[in-house]
Amino acid sequence: MDIVTVNCKSRSISLLIGYGNGYFHEQKSYPTLACAYSIAVGDFNGDTYLDIIVENWPLGVNIYLGYGNGDFQVPISISTSDNPTFVAVNDFNNDGRLDIATVHYDGFLNILLNTSEPNWSKCSVLSDGTETKDNVYAQCMFINVPIDWNEAIINWTTCTETMQIFVKRYFLLDHENSSHHLWRMPGGGGLPISVMENEAISIVATQHGLLSVYATDKRGVGQSGLLECPISIMSNFSACLPYIEQNRYRLKRNTFTNTARDLQYILDVIIGHDRYLLKPNQRVILMGSSQSTYLLQRYLHLTVNKQQVDAIILDSVVPTDIITLIEFDSYINYILLDLFSRCAQDKQGCSVHFQDSNPMRALYSYQMIEEFEGDSSCLSLLKTNNTEMGKKIASLLYPTLMQLIPALIYRINRCNTNDKIVIQHFLEKTPLQYETSSLGQSNLIEFNNDFSELWSFGNGKYKSVSCDFIKGMSANTFSAMHIMGDIFCPAQTTGILGYPTDEYYRKYPPTKTRLPVLVLHGDMDQALPVPLARHFYKQYSLLNPNVIYVELPRAGHTATYSSPIPDQEETCGWQVAISFMLSPTLQPDISCLKKISPIDFAGTTTQ
Repeated sequence: MDIVTVNCKSRSISLLIGYGNGYFHEQKSYPTLACAYSIAVGDFNGDTYLDIIVENWPLGVNIYLGYGNGDFQVPISISTSDNPTFVAVNDFNNDGRLDIATVHYDGFLNILLNTSEPNWSKCSVLSDGTETKDNVYAQCMFINVPIDWNEAIINWTTCTETMQIFVKRYFLLDHENSSHHLWRMPGGGGLPISVMENEAISIVATQHGLLSVYATDKRGVGQSGLLECPISIMSNFSACLPYIEQNRYRLKRNTFTNTARDLQYILDVIIGHDRYLLKPNQRVILMGSSQSTYLLQRYLHLTVNKQQVDAIILDSVVPTDIITLIEFDSYINYILLDLFSRCAQDKQGCSVHFQDSNPMRALYSYQMIEEFEGDSSCLSLLKTNNTEMGKKIASLLYPTLMQLIPALIYRINRCNTNDKIVIQHFLEKTPLQYETSSLGQSNLIEFNNDFSELWSFGNGKYKSVSCDFIKGMSANTFSAMHIMGDIFCPAQTTGILGYPTDEYYRKYPPTKTRLPVLVLHGDMDQALPVPLARHFYKQYSLLNPNVIYVELPRAGHTATYSSPIPDQEETCGWQVAISFMLSPTLQPDISCLKKISPIDFAGTTTQ
């Protein structure tokens, strides 16, 4: 901590930079223009550096903009009523900018509202340092938010403990202040926005300036104060315990509600209170995938009486009231069974290759043979087993890949020399999903949020289950990731991660709305099977007559990614989403649904 004082007699400001041990550097002095008695600090221009303000008797106030290194610019003078005697700062109109209050000798109080625009700075369009691509550029900024919004809402002052949130926008040059805003949030609780940078560039480039993409790293993720164990939490949770204990304060406040309030505040900073920084024809659309749809539902709850945006898109929706991660492997198994039922219906391309034209029998035969043949089974000869093969198969449940699974089961059951070569190659080259991570990703944040709000209902059949029970659920499948029972559950039972739920938990907004909401969901979503999305639509449409539900055939998890169209770069999911955003009436064009790639078990299509 540092110390700043104002000195009337010498007409100066004294700044003492601390060493962190109770001692300080030699003081720095900055002249004031008058005998000042009152001083305050805050970030007035949005560059994340603290600035200084002093009252300037008898004419107004002076602001010293900071460089962040203990040095300050030449002061800016702002006129007020005569004879100010005291100065204070706060965000008085809730627009995300610090304002100034001055008390005057004659007893009057003046409020100076901050009208500065967001302080964007140039940054590389790709995280590898590439400055521009396809004529798309980027700008970045950091915005300070309270660590605990519950405390800040009551009393947000310059003493409020804050953290920085990273915001980035992608745009075509000269269109950054006129295009529609697409605010894009990645799925997965701990994924940074860098995983979407190529997607953002593609959307901006193909829409020729109509859309700019905005993205923000959630608190604790990426460049927003990353919280991640030095040793992988996925492989060694116990080694992470000291780090978790050290950061317990922040983790307890890293809630969905605080993160949703961050988004609400950031939007106020970027688009202005009551959208005064936007042109009348500019739209603001929020779009989340997978777990971010849960976050956006929390945002909807918080802003039900203060609408900031024009529409919301939920891509692979997580229903706020019924989701439970305990059933994750059961969900995967459902979609594998769905796949084999479709194989059975494709008599020419798939079922004809199986004995009795019965691929479903081949699936359970594969598992039974492995059990009763023991060491002489095909997988045992390849030094593996059903469990490990099931993990690999689960990684294939995406369009253009899942059509390979029946052929793989066929080869395991036949198990000739060539089959063994193919199966061995598959085992060696197919990564498990949780074995890969992105720079800036935080599995710790994902665990913290999952255990608090997404783990189980907290009542009903999963009120209290053991890790052995969850492992048993996973074992009773044809394909499973096994991460819930093997990795998540042991960490969850320690009780060290998570936070108390609040009044928004498992609830839909209490007030009806007409905000346009587009829900996209694949009918072969292996992480969130389609009955979950249909349930959400049934419940949410009672509150909002303007919700549109689009179910994409043969599409997997995150419909914008997993709904390919042969010989087209843009997926059907994205075509529907963009048509919705650009439609004068916010109505999507769903004509591409019939063009989505078939499940080509025979391997005849180009994509």
